[in-house]
Amino acid sequence: MYAQTAYPVIDLRETGRCIERQRRQAGLTVRDLQAYFGFEYPQAIYKWQHGQCLPTVDNLLALARLLRVSMEDLLVYESQGVSHLLRGISRTEEPSPCLRTCLFCKGRIEFSVKICYINCI
Repeated sequence: MYAQTAYPVIDLRETGRCIERQRRQAGLTVRDLQAYFGFEYPQAIYKWQHGQCLPTVDNLLALARLLRVSMEDLLVYESQGVSHLLRGISRTEEPSPCLRTCLFCKGRIEFSVKICYINCI
């Protein structure tokens, strides 16, 4: 028998919000991303930001490099009904604008959550 482990599921809506926050913080417009990716229309970027779909892996890597963040900084996943960023983030790294500090354990958590459900619940 295999031990049950939490399997990460990407939260499309929160990931889209994170992509939009990172884009805005970088001072880029949707049209800037459209030109960077060579898209004829900006709909793909709007779909990413609204959580309707995710960028392909190669586009996610290119987007992360353009925004000067890691791919994991752009992804938000669901765990037991609560959105979190992927757990592999070191507490010594510079915080992403999509992260903030847990009120209890001072760990890094997804922006819209007030406490860290990983360590504190």
